Amino acid sequence: MGRTKNFAARRFFCIIWGMSNEFSMGFVALFGQPLERPQVCSIVAHWLERFERVEQVAPQGVLTMILSEPGDLNLEPNLQFRITNSDQFAWVYLTCGRRIIETTGMPNGEEVSLCLSVLTELPGLERIYSDKDDKKLGELEKEGLL
Repeated sequence: MGRTKNFAARRFFCIIWGMSNEFSMGFVALFGQPLERPQVCSIVAHWLERFERVEQVAPQGVLTMILSEPGDLNLEPNLQFRITNSDQFAWVYLTCGRRIIETTGMPNGEEVSLCLSVLTELPGLERIYSDKDDKKLGELEKEGLL
């Protein structure tokens, strides 16, 4: 019920994509407080320090804008980013005012996938769940967090 149209469409795409690509993976990060502009800017600054490239998907969803500093961020209610590091990339989704960040990406062999790395060490992070943990995701949805 608390899901936005964007979230529902994204989830549908990920389910379809996941069925055709059994190697996809994703994570859901739970934060202590709702993510507002200061927290989002802090998260983007963290990514800019750690990863080669941070892009924000334009509100129309047609193109991406390379971010070089948190001030470049175009703050919209629903944000989507592509983060790249070497030959890996991860998609990151968040809604301002919510306590959740979702990621999708590909496994990286024996190493930690970028879609998990982008969540680690973020300020205010409480817990990270696999997107395959249907029981916990169902609980988060019942609590109105998803």
